[in-house]
Amino acid sequence: MKYRLLAVMALILLGLGIMAGYEDWLPQAQALGVTPTLTMRPTATQTTLPPTPTPTLTPIPTATPTPTITPTPTSTPTPTPDMSELTRRLAEDAELRAAICQPDEAITPHQGQVIVPIFLYHFVGRANLEDAEHHSKTRYDVSRADFDAQLALLRRLGYHTVTIDQVVAAIHGQTPLPPRPIALTIDDGWVEQYTNILPLLQKYGMVATYYIPSTYPVGGRFITWAQLQEIADAGMQIGSHTRKHVDLTAVDAQTAWYELTDSKATLEAHLGITITSLSYPYANYSPAVIAMVKKAGYTSAVAMGPTVRQSEASLYRLNRTEIFGTRTLADFVERLPWRGQGSDLCPSTTVTPTP
Repeated sequence: MKYRLLAVMALILLGLGIMAGYEDWLPQAQALGVTPTLTMRPTATQTTLPPTPTPTLTPIPTATPTPTITPTPTSTPTPTPDMSELTRRLAEDAELRAAICQPDEAITPHQGQVIVPIFLYHFVGRANLEDAEHHSKTRYDVSRADFDAQLALLRRLGYHTVTIDQVVAAIHGQTPLPPRPIALTIDDGWVEQYTNILPLLQKYGMVATYYIPSTYPVGGRFITWAQLQEIADAGMQIGSHTRKHVDLTAVDAQTAWYELTDSKATLEAHLGITITSLSYPYANYSPAVIAMVKKAGYTSAVAMGPTVRQSEASLYRLNRTEIFGTRTLADFVERLPWRGQGSDLCPSTTVTPTP
């Protein structure tokens, strides 16, 4: 009984020890002669992880931008076009050589004037207007070979083609003209003006002003809108020649106004450009017509006239000379204010061409 009592007491004390803590009940148990054997839960040893090293950041160097070097544009020299047609004619035509070497016209511009010859063309290389040797049978058609020789001669003589808008800007004192300026104008919108004239203008790096009746671009004998767009995109100026090529002095005011305004609006809508210049059909105009042209928003108009003087007073009747297809290249030279004295075409002369 004694030992059972002691065991019971030990169990009681053990329970108390659990509740009070090992340090409190152990002396009491030893005093009663009982030394309990306790298996203590080991205290978990906390493993201290070594500190995560702070990574040493390699500083990103500040990038020094490499300057983009814009190469100096190297101008591509414009190749000299084939001038064999002109060369042949110069070799064979003594009259042509003599015309080229005539003295320049003595023309001094007055205040507010500019000296610019303006030439008018209709057909170039129209097959049914030429004979079997491709010589023109009418004033309205210049053969392709003749037109080629004319442009080549202009280039040899130092002429620079300009648009009518450039002539107008020079008259207003806004932009100076290049040396020996000349304006080439083409009326009516025939298909040959796309197939024959445009390639030759591009061959010689020249520009022109095309005057188009707005109802004509339908194909067939005439250019199409797509072809006219190509002409505009090639740097040529496009102007109005009314809607249906009507004589503005022979119709009533209402019809004339419609011809002027609708043609301008139609060309602008199709081409996405501003139409600023007009060519009078048949070169006919009157004070009343000029007043309508101004009111319709045009800034210039071309007519006909023998002089090469252009001025603010003639802005709505700029002087043009028609180039006839039945005349020679020597006749063409006679219409030029500046000729070839002092150039390699006239080696025996020493006169410097008038700039």
